[in-house]
Amino acid sequence: MLKKQSERVAKLVMESGLAELDIDESELAKALNDLAARFQKPAASQAHAAAPQN
Repeated sequence: MLKKQSERVAKLVMESGLAELDIDESELAKALNDLAARFQKPAASQAHAAAPQN
């Protein structure tokens, strides 16, 4: 399972051009963490806290 996921990510990295960027690993890690956060479902407690108060 891990090998298949690694291959998927490696393919996307190559296709997107990320592999060719001159970027520090810590900067790239932060950018990838930010991207992952955009697509992760919020925890139930966070979802209620973010809901507007009427």
